[in-house]
Amino acid sequence: MEKQLQYLLDRLALEDQIKLYAHLLDTKQFDRMFEVFMPGAQVDYSVTGGAKGQIEEIKEYLKEGLGPFRSQHLATNIMADIASDRKSAKTTHLLFNPMTMDLKGKDYTFFCGLFYDCDWVITEEGTWKITKMMERDCYFYRPQPPKG
Repeated sequence: MEKQLQYLLDRLALEDQIKLYAHLLDTKQFDRMFEVFMPGAQVDYSVTGGAKGQIEEIKEYLKEGLGPFRSQHLATNIMADIASDRKSAKTTHLLFNPMTMDLKGKDYTFFCGLFYDCDWVITEEGTWKITKMMERDCYFYRPQPPKG
């Protein structure tokens, strides 16, 4: 029973970190990314045409890339595989992401859907943090604004 309870606590902590990541993106609090990522964490947004590199570089990319958008990063279908020693974990979750930009005084909204695969470690303080994040299996709806 104790192992099951610990698994549930770890799973909830991982889900909380995933939700914090989404919240930080949507509220443009990119300087707080180290609450979710380990220093030097590898991030790969290349499936959507985005950057690939360490979180320190990615943080700057996010500031520029998401700056003009209003977004909702909706994370769901979270699957967690937590190592028996509780030192590491792997998660996969689905992301649905509507984004809106101003286009000549009018809102233009498009969205994408994708999966995130994440590798995690637990810190000495007991906080789960991402060491590697990769987007995959992406689709877009209305990715290009109309011309004219």
